[in-house]
Amino acid sequence: MAIVRFYGKVAAGSPVEIAAPPDEYILYLRSRLKGSPDDYFSVEISGSSMIDAGINDGDVVVIKNTSSPVSGKIMLIRYENSSTLKRVKIRRGKKGEQQVVILWEDGSGEERMLDSSEYEIQGELYDNLKTSAQICQ
Repeated sequence: MAIVRFYGKVAAGSPVEIAAPPDEYILYLRSRLKGSPDDYFSVEISGSSMIDAGINDGDVVVIKNTSSPVSGKIMLIRYENSSTLKRVKIRRGKKGEQQVVILWEDGSGEERMLDSSEYEIQGELYDNLKTSAQICQ
């Protein structure tokens, strides 16, 4: 087993502030990790904007640290000083610049284009443990 840090709740809806480094963690099968357990953290989902992707309110997800957006992937993204889980699409602007679009997956079709100065990628969805994760101290 590996210890994966747990940071509390993040949004799948309106962004929320991610908690400070935790004293809480989840136990996760080390054989399922690629690399060090320090490359991962976990959060609990609050909201329903990703239900069509199988991510529901109360699910605990494992996030792999990365700072680069990957088109088509579900990523933890910080914007408006808060964090949210969304699918990311990368588009090219008229001048060839990279544009990041975040997509809600709840049937609403909502999407938001973000300039590079408006967001920070915090990680990529690695696994959804649903509501079965045990949070430990």
